[in-house]
Amino acid sequence: MQKTVLQTFCMLLFLTVTTASIPQAAETGKPGAQKASISLAGDYFPADNFDSVRTQISSRLPLGQIGDYRVNSKMEFGYRHTGGSTTFPEDLYRAGATISLANAKNRFELGLSSASDELFHSIDETNISLSATREVKRWQNSSLHLGMAYFSRMGFPLPVFLYTYNDEDLTCIVGVPVTSLRWRIHDMTTLVASYRPVRQASLGLEQELSPTLTLILEGAIEEDSYDIAGRADPDKSLVLEIPKATLKLEQQMSAQLSCNLTAGRTFNARFFKREGFNGKVNEVQIDNAWIAGLGLKTTF
Repeated sequence: MQKTVLQTFCMLLFLTVTTASIPQAAETGKPGAQKASISLAGDYFPADNFDSVRTQISSRLPLGQIGDYRVNSKMEFGYRHTGGSTTFPEDLYRAGATISLANAKNRFELGLSSASDELFHSIDETNISLSATREVKRWQNSSLHLGMAYFSRMGFPLPVFLYTYNDEDLTCIVGVPVTSLRWRIHDMTTLVASYRPVRQASLGLEQELSPTLTLILEGAIEEDSYDIAGRADPDKSLVLEIPKATLKLEQQMSAQLSCNLTAGRTFNARFFKREGFNGKVNEVQIDNAWIAGLGLKTTF
């Protein structure tokens, strides 16, 4: 089945805004600013008819400066091992690297990534991304960014649109159709929400129990997609979708080191093959299960 024009446009728009623009604005609020960090994470999902152990490592490193442009890099590697299903691959991987240049107005980014049972097996399991954005308007607490992005898996460029708002208590990022919100509703309480297509959404409440300990209650739909090597239809991706409710404790152990522990429950999880924006085939329901996770992050 061919993708419709609308499906292709929506998928490209999602990839453009989330991959090219949102991380920089959401994490720093200042173009190019970045602390060096390394994060380790793992989670366990033991359903009766499907189980998964996922581990991942990611890093963010400043590489220096070229004129007034700061050069930053991001890298990630993830491994998911599964069992209990005869149709879902047992070993899946995710790897990517990005280099960005940014100053007060402009941002350029080059990325290479793959998510598959065989990383970078062919061009169908590889994505090369290029993007350029510029702040075209700034108000007292908000700004508008416009640009273009290109992804090799998609084949043609797409415009980028991003509006941001930031003050002492509220940070809001609005793209099309991406939304992110962080609102400090009390001295010790923060509301956090986000949505990214196709079905990635979260709503959480963060409660500071002490200056170094935070309790987070969150409901979320988690989605991971993989391009299986050698598949008959290169347009189809394997998707694992996990709706869940979790409780997380986050401890700041020092100025450079933090850790977190998560426990929760999944509801109506499933995996399927997706083509385009909404097409789903070969759907398999996964039993509800208790889940657990552990994370560690150091900055330097």
